[in-house]
Amino acid sequence: MIILQVKLLKMQKDINEEHEIFYVTQDVILFNERNELLALRHFTGKWLLAGGHMNKGEGWQNALDREIQEETGIVGAEIGEIFSVDSWKSFEGANYGVFFLGKTKSDKIELSDEHTEFKWLKSLQEVEELDWWCAPLRERIVSAWKKVNAGGVVCKKFENFKVII
Repeated sequence: MIILQVKLLKMQKDINEEHEIFYVTQDVILFNERNELLALRHFTGKWLLAGGHMNKGEGWQNALDREIQEETGIVGAEIGEIFSVDSWKSFEGANYGVFFLGKTKSDKIELSDEHTEFKWLKSLQEVEELDWWCAPLRERIVSAWKKVNAGGVVCKKFENFKVII
């Protein structure tokens, strides 16, 4: 029994050294009914989207709904297609991010403690002028803005889509 436990621990160590372990994060590029984009100012001064990490045992839809409600007070946002997927390294470690397009009927925002301000962005110029968390995030948002405001579909419902962690 002890030999088996030692072998299992060695296998786990080998896997951890050889394979990257990622935090899964989800964000929503959220538009209101006037196709204005929601931006949240983090307490660091940088601008972000609503979203965050998935908790253990949490499905993607519940995690994203929870994050949107915690950060904005919005309940029942319609989550549509996956707009992009990316991975990066940060002070937390390796991250794997899924970015959705979304739509809300609510303009009323109740900010969480991690945000100090919000804006509904009405033009591409406003999107480009903000000091976003990082350049790839800004580029992703500019691309989404152009798609949505060129008549692109914001919300296509997923059928039989699951993320299993």
